[in-house]
Amino acid sequence: MTEEKELIKKRGSIKGRITAFANHLTSLDASSLSSSEARELQLRIGKIESLYDQYDEVQLKIECSTDSSDLQASERTEFENHYYRILADAQGIIEPVTKESSVILKRVIDQLNKNLRALESLGQPIEHWDTLLIYIVTQKLDAKTFREWEEHKGTLSKDKPISLNSFLEFMRNRADLIETIELSQNSATSSKHATKIKAMVSSYQSGNNKNNSTSSSTMKPCPNCNDDHYLNNCPKFLALSSDARYKLLPTYKICFNCFRSGHYANSCRKPGCKVCKRKHHTLIHVNEFSASKQLSTCVPIATADCDNSTRSTNSEPTVTNTQNSNVALMGSISTTCETSGHSDVLLSTALVKLRDNENREVIARAILDSGSTSCLMTERLHKQLNLPADRTDRTVVADPHFYSPAAVDLIIGADIFWDIIGSQNIKLGDGKPILYETRL
Repeated sequence: MTEEKELIKKRGSIKGRITAFANHLTSLDASSLSSSEARELQLRIGKIESLYDQYDEVQLKIECSTDSSDLQASERTEFENHYYRILADAQGIIEPVTKESSVILKRVIDQLNKNLRALESLGQPIEHWDTLLIYIVTQKLDAKTFREWEEHKGTLSKDKPISLNSFLEFMRNRADLIETIELSQNSATSSKHATKIKAMVSSYQSGNNKNNSTSSSTMKPCPNCNDDHYLNNCPKFLALSSDARYKLLPTYKICFNCFRSGHYANSCRKPGCKVCKRKHHTLIHVNEFSASKQLSTCVPIATADCDNSTRSTNSEPTVTNTQNSNVALMGSISTTCETSGHSDVLLSTALVKLRDNENREVIARAILDSGSTSCLMTERLHKQLNLPADRTDRTVVADPHFYSPAAVDLIIGADIFWDIIGSQNIKLGDGKPILYETRL
């Protein structure tokens, strides 16, 4: 009975060490396990694996000396389930080598030698650990290296245990072999990649040469004289005036900017006119609009004072020709209009009903300007509506004295507005004027 108690006490000590190892596993963070912690865990695993032999020996003696065989069988089953579950968890924390790599194998060898030197300096009997260390390392090798090691063991002498030095020599030879294979594969891959790049460059160059020769051989004849040159080099076309050249272009169905077919001027990527920077060729640029063109459309758009040579009316507008311009009058509203043969601008107008301060209806003619940020009216209409007025300073045109009231003599229309307006602006603040960049 005394011997059985000693065996049960020894068995309890073994189970306590297993439980302590399980508690240690719980405290580890597998996602941030350092190299030193991984090496320590490997040593602990080797120690725990040796505990099973001790437990099996003690438990077998207890089973032979007791009559309660069912109870002891249940005890063994419970211990083994707990033991193997803990061992599997511990081995799962350390990731094994998944593929053969010379770098990884050399790193394993270096770490193993470093740890052995550290243990030897602490006085540990590492000369008796060869079998344990070989087992721990081989469990983490990739499948190919492990198979090679098993084959290599068959060539070693069976009269004495396998030494750690023999295992390390195998690991070094294996790492050198894998490194040679990797260098050969990298060299072949680089050579193949370089050959592919050369083929792509050669194909690209031959394609360019083919395109250039095709482009040269398929040059379309001049639409004006059918000779083998572009329109901008045609002597007959160059002999014409700018206006005559412009009138010919629609019949050729080509871009007005580069004189090529297949697209329009608004989508042309070539630079525009060298004189005015607009999207047309310099050869069809007209220096100035002709003042002798007849008036096509005239809409009253600004207020001005009328001199003695004009007559006012409140119904139909009257047109009076002067030396420099055509003037259309309606009441106190007048404008000067100039048109060219190819640049007519029609503005949207409407008759609108307004209410004065006494709620009386007043009909006024309005221009619908989608580019204006303010609604403006003439002084005559303002007086007719009898509305209150507040003095304000607002930049209407590029005028250094914009704050000083004065008559407006000219309105710059939409036909040239976008040619003089820039892309920059200065905001003076909330509720204050915005200064726009112009060519004025």
